[in-house]
Amino acid sequence: TITATSDQQNISLVGAGPLASVIRNDAVLGENAITVTGVPGNSVHGLKLQDIGIHGNANSGVGVYCRRVARQVEFNRVEVASHGTNGVEFFSTCNMIVFRSCRIRDNGSAGIRTSVNGEQ
Repeated sequence: TITATSDQQNISLVGAGPLASVIRNDAVLGENAITVTGVPGNSVHGLKLQDIGIHGNANSGVGVYCRRVARQVEFNRVEVASHGTNGVEFFSTCNMIVFRSCRIRDNGSAGIRTSVNGEQ
């Protein structure tokens, strides 16, 4: 989990390729593989995930959960697979979201879900 307690700039997670660098979520109680979140009044500004695989199981949570991430979000050559709920979920995340050469597959619910309907 990455939490911005003040305005956080340009968070990057870069691997050697989606088959070579794999984050495996073995959680069985619905925990997310990766969570990036700002706190009220402080957003994350810029998020880049590149050349990684993020794999879960039927009992794991979201593959990548982003909340209060402003400005540009980039997924480059990322695979998100086999999570119990959504592959990627954006809540109160705005502006440009880009997926390039990505595979979002075999997740229990939506591959990619977005929501901006107020604070939770």
